[in-house]
Amino acid sequence: MAKVHAIISTPTNQEEFDKYYFGIHIPMGEQLPHLKKLSIQKVVGTNYTMENLYIVTELEYENIELLQESLASDIGCKVRGDVQNLSEFLPKPPVIIITD
Repeated sequence: MAKVHAIISTPTNQEEFDKYYFGIHIPMGEQLPHLKKLSIQKVVGTNYTMENLYIVTELEYENIELLQESLASDIGCKVRGDVQNLSEFLPKPPVIIITD
């Protein structure tokens, strides 16, 4: 199982971030080819960090090859490019982690 994890800090404008993220960015991400599952968890607590975290989004794929193919697709490029639009609402860019 291969996954992409997006770790997002608390937005500077939470209402506008939620509107954009859940209304535009996530629906775009749901169109990614080979995507098995997309899940979003709200951060309710942290340990050993001073980071003020908001949500963790996880994209799940059958394997790393399908994940890479998905991210390289036309919609994958659009989703990755759209992360820049999120920066308007965030104190810093999301942390993106790919695991296998």
